[in-house]
Amino acid sequence: MRLPIFMLFCCAALAACATKAPVLPGSKYMVIVEKTPFYKYGPAQTFGADFQLLKDQRVTMIQRSFGYSRVMTADGVTGFVPSDDLGLAPPEPVVRATPAPKFGGLFSGKPKRSNVESTPGSPLFDTSEFPAAPLPDKPEPKGPPKPAPRFRF
Repeated sequence: MRLPIFMLFCCAALAACATKAPVLPGSKYMVIVEKTPFYKYGPAQTFGADFQLLKDQRVTMIQRSFGYSRVMTADGVTGFVPSDDLGLAPPEPVVRATPAPKFGGLFSGKPKRSNVESTPGSPLFDTSEFPAAPLPDKPEPKGPPKPAPRFRF
């Protein structure tokens, strides 16, 4: 008779000691109350809360503990908030990448041949409205031509 009562007591004790699944660092949580205080250095700091987090604001869990948990806000500020004011956040919606548009323009498909005939003497790639300035001619040398240098040993 004592053995079943003892086993029932042990099962009840183990069930009471069972904790929630461990929280992995980096888990996403959100505030489930209207406002919750945020303490940068801990809840025992003498000057009170630094600011308040509003309902549905997402935070990243750094360390969950009894009473206050250490979290990081979306802008990178770490601090402590009451653990009871946080709940698991639903997964963020997945943003699907849109495929790049397919252009059927200049560089698609088989290269096309041009029906433009070349004009002799015209520049090859002159695309401006105005013709290119002519290159300057070599100036005429003044005086007699200089003799070519001779070979020296």
